[in-house]
Amino acid sequence: MKIAAVVVATALAAPLTAAAQPGLADPRPPAVDDSDDKSPGLALSLSLLGTAASYATLIAAGDSDSEGLWLLGLTGIVVGPSLGQFYAGETSRGLTHSLFRVGAAAVIVAGLVLTLDDCWGEEGDCDGSAGPAIAIGGMVLGGVSTVYSIVDSPAAAVRHNEARRRRFVLTPTPLQGPDRSVGYGMALAAQF
Repeated sequence: MKIAAVVVATALAAPLTAAAQPGLADPRPPAVDDSDDKSPGLALSLSLLGTAASYATLIAAGDSDSEGLWLLGLTGIVVGPSLGQFYAGETSRGLTHSLFRVGAAAVIVAGLVLTLDDCWGEEGDCDGSAGPAIAIGGMVLGGVSTVYSIVDSPAAAVRHNEARRRRFVLTPTPLQGPDRSVGYGMALAAQF
């Protein structure tokens, strides 16, 4: 009797194996094609080269006295630092940064006009003019925006690549309820 009780107790204490049923669909996210990944190095290079080429164009415009080169150089200074964001697909961010530099240029022009008006206007008094401070403030804003756009370019490429890898798969699957009833539910698989 003792042996039978031990056998029964051992059989009841032994873990029962449960076999999982196959799902209706593969819950793993589909593989990501890496061929569309954006290179952070290329994004940084585009921003740096676009900015450097713009300043080189302005220098060449000063030597040749060409209005077309001046316009191209000024446009490049506005757009060049954002080339990395445009490459990474962050068009709205690139446009926002470019518009910020246009605003900084407007502040510079306003400061220069105010300086010219104060220094060579009717009174000719440059001592109390706020124009130079306003122009310098615009230059600082434009410089900070330029540096930020260049530094943000590799991060824009990384954000693009990470966004492509975030995948969610929602599949129907059999589930066991609390009263051991079997029904269908939904399984969510995610990859971050």
